[in-house]
Amino acid sequence: MSLGELVVSTEFLGVGKVLGVNSNKWEIAFFHAPSDPYANVIEIEKDFLKKYKLYSEQVVYIRDQNTNLWRRARYIGPYGESRYLVVFRDDEKQICEKSEIFVLNPQNEWVDPQAFLEMQANDSPFFYLLRENFISSYIKQRSSCCSIGAILSSSIELEAHQLAVVKRVLQDSVKKYLLADEVGLGKTIETGILIREHVLNLKKDAQVLIVVPDHLVQQWIQELKLRFHLEDVMSSEFNDQPNVEVIGYQEYIDRISKKIHIKTMIVVDEMHQVASWAWSDNLAQQLTYYRLVNACEKANTVLLLSGTPLNGNEKNFLAMLHCLTPENYSLDEEGVKAFIRKIELSESLGGMRGALVYDNENTVIENILDELSTQFPSDSELLGLISELRPLVDFFDGVDQEDEIRKQKIRNLNH
Repeated sequence: MSLGELVVSTEFLGVGKVLGVNSNKWEIAFFHAPSDPYANVIEIEKDFLKKYKLYSEQVVYIRDQNTNLWRRARYIGPYGESRYLVVFRDDEKQICEKSEIFVLNPQNEWVDPQAFLEMQANDSPFFYLLRENFISSYIKQRSSCCSIGAILSSSIELEAHQLAVVKRVLQDSVKKYLLADEVGLGKTIETGILIREHVLNLKKDAQVLIVVPDHLVQQWIQELKLRFHLEDVMSSEFNDQPNVEVIGYQEYIDRISKKIHIKTMIVVDEMHQVASWAWSDNLAQQLTYYRLVNACEKANTVLLLSGTPLNGNEKNFLAMLHCLTPENYSLDEEGVKAFIRKIELSESLGGMRGALVYDNENTVIENILDELSTQFPSDSELLGLISELRPLVDFFDGVDQEDEIRKQKIRNLNH
């Protein structure tokens, strides 16, 4: 063992460096910072010291003899008896004596980064541009994805309308939605993102149940594994307690006699089919529907998917909404009648709103005003807007269709 040797001992933590010999004891120093490379000198008996063997790619520090500046390097291996081969950040290689090699050992004290920056003993200048390019790209990605981690970590291309749906659901404190996009607009993509985000947020506490038509079970499983990378939390021969489970309608019906643990997220595909069970003569289907209602009520997140037009299927539409908010959408006789009236009123309002444009005849608009006044006799705000517009569309005293005040009043009422 010689001066400048790197040593370890049971008498201290980490790696020390032999500074000198004093009688039977050896002086050991610890490299704390470039400004003080021989800090915390202690004396240790030689019998308690052991040579330290550097491992490949270990970070070491070397003082440049020409510039007197410290440089950070990686240890490559021995070069002869008492020399080492190291490589610097720019792939420059150098052969050094053992005495020139230092290993950081703050001895349970805080490392002062300023001391390394002052002596330029760090990689920051070299890697700054690389880091800046990466961080800039990462920030742009996060911004374009609205900081939704599931989007960045999925193998998908997301359309603007799909991103809008995902944002809307995630920003809502009550995440219970009916996704009723038309076929082909990407409900499965929206749902996959929301499932992955749910798992990322809750981690091992996530319990997701996805109920789909029997013939779509394998398709859903493949989508979630390949595009949303959820294979590690799904059923397999190595995982009999999955966080995400996909089952078919029939299996869900068959589980009616079994205890099902509370789920944090419920997803039902082709929900209009399940909704029809609420009115079914098949007792098993009817009981399964109400069991689903109960599960949805307890879950944090509920997504019901349906791409089937609901015109003429008002009762099934009501049954879907009952799963989301049973207190607002009752399935008794009075609830059904009230819901059908609401649908009819909505359709009527849609027609009137479509006809409430400034280039329409005054007589048409006047009839619409009469109808609105009849249907909403207690809506003071609406009645006030009607009163402002009525003189401008009167059959006898009405103004020209191109009058700007008339146009603005019609826009206000339409809005």
